[in-house]
Amino acid sequence: DVLRFFVLSRVGTLLSCILVVLTRCSEGFGPSHFRSLIKCDLKYLLIALLGEILSVSGVLIVMFSYASFSEAAVCNAAEGGMQQLLNLILALAIRNCVGMGRQVDDF
Repeated sequence: DVLRFFVLSRVGTLLSCILVVLTRCSEGFGPSHFRSLIKCDLKYLLIALLGEILSVSGVLIVMFSYASFSEAAVCNAAEGGMQQLLNLILALAIRNCVGMGRQVDDF
């Protein structure tokens, strides 16, 4: 039941993104904008892909945790803590691997 909702919500998100792109094509967002994505540096596309994979994974984990644990407050607190931890890890990884972001002096 939870997995079916997850799949349906992802399909809905995909369809809404396609709808937004198609409606924006009539407002001046054309094929030249799509071609500029191809010219984009691969590291930026990989960072965006990694972020989307982490986001979808987080949504899936949170959905299963809320479905299997009866105390929503505990899940909510754990979700907030994990979100901050993963944001920090991702920021440090991007800083060390790609060189983007601010330097962190305090640990």
